[in-house]
Amino acid sequence: MKTFSFIFAIMFWIVITATILMIFLEIARFIFLRIIKRIEYGYW
Repeated sequence: MKTFSFIFAIMFWIVITATILMIFLEIARFIFLRIIKRIEYGYW
């Protein structure tokens, strides 16, 4: 029973980490696209 809870905890942390990474990537992509647009239009 202890090994099952251990595996469950690992899976839980993998899901949490993946979710945080996805959110972080979305934010990074949003900022990156804004910077690219500013460079294209030539104003900072």
